[in-house]
Amino acid sequence: MIYDVIDNVLPEHMNKFIANEVISTQRWRPAHAETQDVHQNYDGGMILLSFPSPHDDPVLNKLNTLGEIICSGVFSAHKPKGTFIDIEIDRFMYNYYTRSSKCGIHTDDTKTGQQPGQFLASFIYSLNDNDGHNIVNGQKIESKAGRCIIFSSSDYHSAEPPIEYPRRLTLNCAFKYSKYDADWAR
Repeated sequence: MIYDVIDNVLPEHMNKFIANEVISTQRWRPAHAETQDVHQNYDGGMILLSFPSPHDDPVLNKLNTLGEIICSGVFSAHKPKGTFIDIEIDRFMYNYYTRSSKCGIHTDDTKTGQQPGQFLASFIYSLNDNDGHNIVNGQKIESKAGRCIIFSSSDYHSAEPPIEYPRRLTLNCAFKYSKYDADWAR
């Protein structure tokens, strides 16, 4: 279920600032390092998993703060449609795709475990303008700076790389919640 597609979550100057901070981080690794698919024989892009972090790390803490800024904007912008109750961040994963990168179809799973009564949702937030796309439950959604797609983590989704642009930079956030209060149901 796609909960929302929101444009202009953060101002352009904030997206550029966050994108520059994320790109300049020296912790990027091949995507297959996270998926544990050592037999992956294609460019799956690069990832930077900043939360959960195993220890107090100033670099990851900075990325987590940037992720929290994005979260604040996303959940505020989504309020007219609905509210997620008792939000608990499960993961911040930054994704870097080049023209040759592929992100196969998948679902998101929890990195920190779920308690009874908790649900898992995800959002993909685009940090830069590009001509790549996200596909969520078969719906193709253009990737552009400041756009966020909120969906159920059990939804199948994938990403298409940029063609004309040199890179595509996103934040994939998975979060737990206890209830969703949809505005249309009030």
